[in-house]
Amino acid sequence: MLRGPHLAKLRTHKGATVPATWDADAVLTLAEHEAVTRFLTNPERRVAPTSGARVHALSGVLLCGVCDRPMYGRPTPNGPAYVCRNGQHVQAPTRHVDEIVIAETARRLSLVDASGVFVDPVDVAKANARAAERAALTANRVAYVDDVTLAPADKAASLAAIDARLAALDDEAVADDDAARAPLRVLDGLTGYDEDEARRLFVGLSGDRQRAVIAVLGVPVLGRASRRGRGLTFEPERVTFRDGPATA
Repeated sequence: MLRGPHLAKLRTHKGATVPATWDADAVLTLAEHEAVTRFLTNPERRVAPTSGARVHALSGVLLCGVCDRPMYGRPTPNGPAYVCRNGQHVQAPTRHVDEIVIAETARRLSLVDASGVFVDPVDVAKANARAAERAALTANRVAYVDDVTLAPADKAASLAAIDARLAALDDEAVADDDAARAPLRVLDGLTGYDEDEARRLFVGLSGDRQRAVIAVLGVPVLGRASRRGRGLTFEPERVTFRDGPATA
C-alpha cells in the first residue's frame, strides 16, 4: 500500500509512472514516495516479523570473544542475557554487561575528544527537485513512445537520452542515501564533561546514537567465564574493549 504511486499523485500508464491529473492532493511528496519505495524494495531490509520484545542496548554491538560475531539479547531461564548465536560460545546477563559498558563509555567520553559517525540531514529540496525531474522525464518518455510522427531513429535517440538521465537520477539518489549515513561527528555535545555528566548525557541518547558512540570509543567484547564465574558470580573482567581512541 505504501508503495502505491497514487499516494504521490502519480498513475501508471502503459507501464510507466506519470503525474496524475485528478484533483485530490498527494499524500506523499515525490521525494518521499521515492524514498519509501527504495526502502521497501531494498533486498537487504529485514522483513521477517519480530516478537516486539525490547531491543537490548548492546544487541548487534557486543562481540563474542570466541567467534568475533555480534551477540544479541534474548530471554533465558535466568533472565535477559546476551547470547552468542554461533555455537552458544558465551552468555552473560544483560544488566551486568550493560552497566560495565555504560560506565566505561562515560569514562572514555570524559577523557577523549574524538569524532564519530552520525546521520547527516537529508537535503529535502534536492530530493524533491530530483523527483520532479524524474516525473517530467517519465511523462516525456510516454509522449515520445506515443508520438507516431517521429522517425524511428529520432525516437530511439530521444528515449535513450531520457533513459540515461533516469539512470543518472537513480545513481544520485543512491549516492545521497549513502551520504546521509556518512561519517560526521557523533560525539558533538558529549565531550568536555566529567564522568558523571558524560554518563548522564550518554544514557539520554537514542539507542542508535549510543551504538554509534560505542563503536567510536571501543567495541565491547565478551569473553568466556572462568570456572569460578560459571556459577552465579559475574566476572567484570570478561568485558573488554577493542579499538577506539587511547584512553590512558
